[in-house]
Amino acid sequence: MRHTFQLKSGDINANLIRNIKQLFKDKDLKITIEAQERPARPNQKELASRIMKVVDQFKGVKVDPNLDLSSLANESNL
Repeated sequence: MRHTFQLKSGDINANLIRNIKQLFKDKDLKITIEAQERPARPNQKELASRIMKVVDQFKGVKVDPNLDLSSLANESNL
């Protein structure tokens, strides 16, 4: 059995240990702790560049003004 916990180091407490013990009962465990690196946030110039690439990809696309985007979204969320 394998289970992944993703949490902040400050969230490690006795309750977490109790939950792990209850989840795994009397099994032998191997615990590995790995810091998660957060990706760097793009700056405004990078974001603008990305947006312009998407705009360029779809510049020739015409959208029917009568298109009901809400109903399309509802259909995809079934």
